[in-house]
Amino acid sequence: MHEPSPPAAQLAGPSSGRLLPSLELQHADGRPAPLWAYRGRGPLVVYLHAAPACVACAARLVELAASHASYRELGAQVLAIGATAVSGLPYTVLLDPGARLAAALARAGVLPAPTTPALLVVGRTGEIWAPWAGDHGLLPDAAEIASWLEYALSECRECFCCELVWPEAWVRGEGVSS
Repeated sequence: MHEPSPPAAQLAGPSSGRLLPSLELQHADGRPAPLWAYRGRGPLVVYLHAAPACVACAARLVELAASHASYRELGAQVLAIGATAVSGLPYTVLLDPGARLAAALARAGVLPAPTTPALLVVGRTGEIWAPWAGDHGLLPDAAEIASWLEYALSECRECFCCELVWPEAWVRGEGVSS
């Protein structure tokens, strides 16, 4: 009997209670890149990829580069996360050779499996608003990503500066999965 495929998009929306895991990845030059450092700076587009080995992943990186300026106008940042470094992109590229982020997202029920490709729209507080995983053709296009970023920007702007955006235990490195 054929098992149904998991849905390509698992839209969590606001108040999902699911946060981007507080893992520490690496920049291409080996410097640490804690994901919690991106919280509070605006929404994120997080793309988990297998480029350069995956041609479709490399093409998506180029598409994200073409839309990067419009995402920045919205106050968003793009993070491309993969096992190997990819150069020449106008946004941040982080290394996760052990695919720890995909595994953590799958354990949390955000992704159906710890695999690439996956794309997340994350609000400024670190809450995951919209995750997609699966076939490249099922991932959102630039316009849909921009719509989710605009929706994520609807988070309270007036009170944000007063919120504790990362749990204190995470800031101190306690309870961090590795």
